[in-house]
Amino acid sequence: MNVHFEMYGVARLRAGRDKVQVSAATLGAALEALKTACPALAGALIENGRLGPHYRLSLNGREFVSDPDRPLAEGDILIVLSAEAGG
Repeated sequence: MNVHFEMYGVARLRAGRDKVQVSAATLGAALEALKTACPALAGALIENGRLGPHYRLSLNGREFVSDPDRPLAEGDILIVLSAEAGG
């Protein structure tokens, strides 16, 4: 099923784009697919199949999610928010 990532802040800068569509049934699979689509996000945003400590994911703007086993539905939107800042 297709899910969409919308990226803001540092994640957007690292990815070089603001939106990415991937095919995945779980949050963990979606993160791995995002890492493949945007290798620059590996390490900071995605660590060992999990979201890095300086990022949060909002599922459809309704709740924050982090469990890699969390099932996703067709058309879900994962909003990537960063707590990282530069100076």
